[in-house]
Amino acid sequence: MGKFTGRECYITDLKLKLSYCPGDVIILMGGALYHGIGPWKPLPGITEDGIKPGRVSNVWFFPHSSFQVLENKEPGWALKSAGGLRGTGSELDSSDWDSESD
Repeated sequence: MGKFTGRECYITDLKLKLSYCPGDVIILMGGALYHGIGPWKPLPGITEDGIKPGRVSNVWFFPHSSFQVLENKEPGWALKSAGGLRGTGSELDSSDWDSESD
């Protein structure tokens, strides 16, 4: 996102050192590969788009137990059943829900 120095991602299991730039996205199986980000420092100034210096990191997890719950479910099951909290999903129709109520 912003401007910074130190643009390296280490994936030691694969003996890789990746260099990345602001705006790049690194996607990997972090639970299966030992990895880390090298030291970095924000650079001074704000970009023409108003972005302050620094970097942003988002980490998403998808546990195997979640996969097991979702495996073999019909498309739309999570929406129809509120993730299983409203029954099996087969008898539910999200069009019956009142979107204006709490």
